Amino acid sequence: MDERGVLPLGVIRDGRIAFANAKLASYLGYTREEMIGQPLEKFVAARDHERVLQRHQRRLLGETVPESYELELLRKDGTSRHAEIYIAISGEDVSFELADRTHLARRRANLRELARLGATLQNKHAEADIFATLGNGLLALGIAWGRVVPDNGDVVIVDVATPDGSLEKLEREANISLRGMRAPWGAPARHAWEEGSDYIDDLPLASFEFFGAHTAETGVAAREISREGGLGRAIILRIDVAQKPWQLLFVMADWLLEEDLASFGLLRIQVSAALDAARVIADLSARNDELAALNEIGAAAGGGELRVLFEVMSKAVVRLLGPKWLTIYLFEGDSADARLAFQAHLPADILPAIERITGPNTMFERVRMTGKTTVWRFEDMPIVGQQRLAPIRFDAAVSIPLVAAARVIGMLTAAWDHRDVLPEHLEFLQATAAHFAAAVRAKTLVDDLRKSYADLARTQEQLVQRERLAALGELAAIVAHEIRNPLGAVFNAIGAIRRQAHNQNDEHLSTLIAILEEEATRMNDIVGDLLDFARPVSAALRPERIETIVSDAIDAATHDALGPIRVEREVASDLPAVPIDSRLLRQAILNVGLNAVQALGPRGGTIHLRIDQEKDGALRIEIADDGPGIASEHQARVFEPFFTTRPSGTGLGLTVVKRIVDVHHGETSLRTESGKGTTFTIRLPVPPPTSRPIVA
Repeated sequence: MDERGVLPLGVIRDGRIAFANAKLASYLGYTREEMIGQPLEKFVAARDHERVLQRHQRRLLGETVPESYELELLRKDGTSRHAEIYIAISGEDVSFELADRTHLARRRANLRELARLGATLQNKHAEADIFATLGNGLLALGIAWGRVVPDNGDVVIVDVATPDGSLEKLEREANISLRGMRAPWGAPARHAWEEGSDYIDDLPLASFEFFGAHTAETGVAAREISREGGLGRAIILRIDVAQKPWQLLFVMADWLLEEDLASFGLLRIQVSAALDAARVIADLSARNDELAALNEIGAAAGGGELRVLFEVMSKAVVRLLGPKWLTIYLFEGDSADARLAFQAHLPADILPAIERITGPNTMFERVRMTGKTTVWRFEDMPIVGQQRLAPIRFDAAVSIPLVAAARVIGMLTAAWDHRDVLPEHLEFLQATAAHFAAAVRAKTLVDDLRKSYADLARTQEQLVQRERLAALGELAAIVAHEIRNPLGAVFNAIGAIRRQAHNQNDEHLSTLIAILEEEATRMNDIVGDLLDFARPVSAALRPERIETIVSDAIDAATHDALGPIRVEREVASDLPAVPIDSRLLRQAILNVGLNAVQALGPRGGTIHLRIDQEKDGALRIEIADDGPGIASEHQARVFEPFFTTRPSGTGLGLTVVKRIVDVHHGETSLRTESGKGTTFTIRLPVPPPTSRPIVA
């Protein structure tokens, strides 16, 4: 009998296979003999066991159960097939027929994954991430894809990928690169552009027509590779951005049906929505970047240093707007002559030719006279200007007047190698120019005021310092006279008494003598601390590397610790030299280290040393302990003279640290939390490297 049209058929008796036709055996990969007598569950996937057996038992009991349903069947080779089973009862026998639904199950699974993929895209906030996730997800489903954009009556391939490498095969055989290839609109593509989507049921033919526009050989190769790769059908989706058509997405696979247009239509909406959200986020991010840059520029403008302001400003403008070069010219009084004050990204060999712009017919003079922002092209300049700027030729430039006290005092100019100067770019540049104009206007006044205040502060500080040092010097002299001399006698007497106690072998007296000597020594140390504090700090600064000095000071501080101390070091590489007095800096680090060791106490702990360079160039030294921390009511007073919470301390250690850091023009600070340790931070300024000035 010819079984080509026969369905897989079998009979179950007492829960075992009593009969299997050849088609059933072949379907499951067994011989008929191997199947007879085997329990039904051997051929049913584990997840379907209970459901199938329950229905079988209920059917034998005469209950009403579905006569057909889908289940997963196991083949002899370990693979599975998804089938629909049709049941019939004849006495004690249950006969069944199978219809293969594997391809339908795979297709349903693919469409479910497609829906998940579309949902995943909503979590991506950058265009590149959206298309990367979309492309990888489609390839994982065995779907080839491509994106095209319309351009002057044609379509151009933006990107394309296939899961089986057939793309590379086509490019190799046709000796072409698909990305960037141009071809005329086809009817399906045009319909999708107008209606949102379209279905292609003969992709090899469509491939031949599309690529055949390039060369006939390319069209033939594309057709054959589509057939070999199982790319028989395609769906075209229009991707919209800001509710306007933007690109076409081709998805290609043999299992696609026209009824899938609805599922892929949802994907189209999801991709478009994700792109819209990404662009909104990108616009907001760009605006936030501009506001942050303006805040940074405003902060730099408050410093009064025009060079620092220009460096901050030019970096922000280049980062956000990407100009080819940037200049600031300042007019010389009320004349039409202007001098180059600052520039960024101009070649050094052109600076002599443009350091001064003279004459009444320049573009700068026109802007100065009108006081308005002007966008201009290279060809708009007079011939003399074109000749002068030929080495830095540009497509478009914008000049913004620097206006202070209702007078144009200079000009900010940025140039690009393209002609698209966006309105938001102009707004940012105008705000930047306003900051710079205000800074130029205020610079003279600020410099004069700063000099006056500096002179006044210096005089006042010197006066206070002299009076304080005079008082402390007087105190030190009194202490030296009133305490040091009696202490000497006390130490001599202790020595004599110790010798007598030793001769008499009196342990009790020896203990008392040790107590006297310890307390006298502590008094002597206090006197020494007072004298050190009273003595003016004078630093001999010279550039040195601080890593070894700081590390050695920490080692010295932990040498005689009462408990076990572990020192963790985190030192950045390539730290610059910094002007320091190595003796004084070592003393400051030693005092901070001793403070940390005393905080850890007999239980010991960890001290973390970190040395790195901050964004402003300053070197930062952090010394952190995991001790009990400093109580909140004491934190504001730790650098005050004579403030201490230890009964044996003088309260001068951290005061000396602050004085030493102050003479280095540095800063001291601390972070602490009760029960979680304390971090002391010392910042030392690093002078900028000397360089050739760019002010004309």
